[in-house]
Amino acid sequence: MTLPDAKARARIQGDFDATLVIEAAAGTGKTTELIARIVALLRSGRTTLDRVLAVTFTDKAAGEMKLRLRTELERAREGASGLEHDRLTDALRLLEVAQISTIHSFCADILPRARRLPRYSTRRSSPGSSASSRRRAKASGARCGVARVGGIG
Repeated sequence: MTLPDAKARARIQGDFDATLVIEAAAGTGKTTELIARIVALLRSGRTTLDRVLAVTFTDKAAGEMKLRLRTELERAREGASGLEHDRLTDALRLLEVAQISTIHSFCADILPRARRLPRYSTRRSSPGSSASSRRRAKASGARCGVARVGGIG
């Protein structure tokens, strides 16, 4: 049986040249797909865990994602050899400092560093409707090369 979202899932699992935003309802497999993507990226050597950012909505979800990532890294390492085995071992060592958190925790980590940077603009964003906020976010994502992969589930 082919899932209706098979094309989106295939892109998540294999399109490593794109930065993706995954949108889907609860319980549709986002975490499973993201974990598989992270493991594949680490296994291939395209990145290291200290260069990965995964953002969730709750601390509980972030903790669960780290546990699931540990399980999948260990499983992948069992079947790996040579350089791939070394990469997965390095990823397991970095797991406790991996940036897998809520947006609030991530911002709390980077704001102290950002305060030391020079300011380029004093313009403040004005509140707008959620629809206009989504349009601005979508436009910003497009300018930054972020592709949307919606509708899994």
